Amino acid sequence: MTPLAKVIHMEWGRRWSGGASQVLDLVAALEQLGWSGALLGSRGSPLLVKAMSKGIETYGFGLASELNLPAWAHVWKTVARLKSFAGKERKRVIGHIHSRRGLLGGILICRGLGIPAIVHWRVCAPLPPFIARRADAVIAISAPVLNVVRASGVPPERSFLIRSSIAPDYWVPRPEARPEVRSQLGIPPDTLVLVATARMAPGKGHDLILKALARVPPDKRPLLLIIGGSPGEPSLTRLVETLKLDSYVRFLPFQEDMRPYLWSGNIFVHCPDRFPEGLSVALLEAMACGLPVIATRVGGIPDLVRDGENGFLVQPGDEQNLASAIQTLGSDPEKRTAMGRKGRLLIENEYNHGVNIKKVTDVYKRLL
Repeated sequence: MTPLAKVIHMEWGRRWSGGASQVLDLVAALEQLGWSGALLGSRGSPLLVKAMSKGIETYGFGLASELNLPAWAHVWKTVARLKSFAGKERKRVIGHIHSRRGLLGGILICRGLGIPAIVHWRVCAPLPPFIARRADAVIAISAPVLNVVRASGVPPERSFLIRSSIAPDYWVPRPEARPEVRSQLGIPPDTLVLVATARMAPGKGHDLILKALARVPPDKRPLLLIIGGSPGEPSLTRLVETLKLDSYVRFLPFQEDMRPYLWSGNIFVHCPDRFPEGLSVALLEAMACGLPVIATRVGGIPDLVRDGENGFLVQPGDEQNLASAIQTLGSDPEKRTAMGRKGRLLIENEYNHGVNIKKVTDVYKRLL
C-alpha cells in the first residue's frame, strides 16, 4: 500500500481567529487519519503555540510582509527539506495553503518545488487571477464562496465545496451551565441575553448591533454580551456611552473556552456588513450550542442561516430590521427553542468534522 502523503500546511495569520481554529482542528484530525503534517506560520502566533502543545510539527517564520524575501528564502529551504525527508519515506508531498496572507509566496514555492498546491479559500471575495490559474485545487468553505471561486476562473474540476466544520458533541450544553455562568456574571436568571463572539474588527458589524439595540424599547431590551476584546473595543465603548446603553451591554475579554458564555445566552447575533464573510465559525459554534441566530445576508452566511427556520437574516446596515428580529425572538421562547434545535441538527448533518474532513482527504487523493 502506498504511504499517505506528507501535507505541508501554511497559515500566516498572526491572530487567533475562526479560520485559525479550523486549521488547527483539521491538521490534528488528519494526523489521526494517517496524513502526517507540518504547519508553517508566523513565529509566535497563537496558532503555532496551540499546535505545538498538541505535538504537531511546526515551523515559525518572521514574515514581516508579503515581500520579505529573506523570510521566503527560509520557507523555501524548509519546504524543500521536508520534501526530501518525505521522499526518503516514500511519501508524496502536498502543499495546503490556508490564508490570504502569504498566498502568493506559498503558491510560488509549491510550484517551484513541484508540489501540488491546494488553496483553502475562506472569504467571499475573488481569487487573484495568478492564483486561480496556478492552484491545483481550491477548497471553498460555503456555496457562495464556491460561486465566487469559479467566477474567478477556477474550473469545476479544480474547485470543491467543503464546508467549515466543528465537532458538535463538544458544544452540547450542560443543563446547569446557564444558571452557573449567569450567577458568576451577576445576571438575573430571567434576563434575555444576546451573545456576540466575533472578533471586533472593522466590518464585523458590532456597531450595527448596538444601534439596533438602542431601537428596542427599554422594557423589552435584552442584555448584550460582546466577548473577545480587541483594538476595536474603545470605539464601541464610546458608542455604548453615546447611545446610553451602559446598563445593557457588557464587554468580556477573549475566552479560551467560549462554551459557557454561549450556553448562558438566549440568542446569538452576528451582523457583518462589509467584511467578506465566507462562513463564520462563531455561527457554527453558536448553532451547535442550540442557539437561534440573527445574522446579516453577507457572503456565505445565508448558506448556514436559513431565514425563518434556524434564525433570522437581516440586510446589512438595517438597524430597524435587526431591532425587530431581536424583539420577535426575544418575545417568543418557543420559537427560540425550535430554531435552536433546527440549527443544531443542521450542524450535526452538514457541518460535522466527521463528514467534512474526509472530503479534504478525497481532494488529496485526487491530486496524488
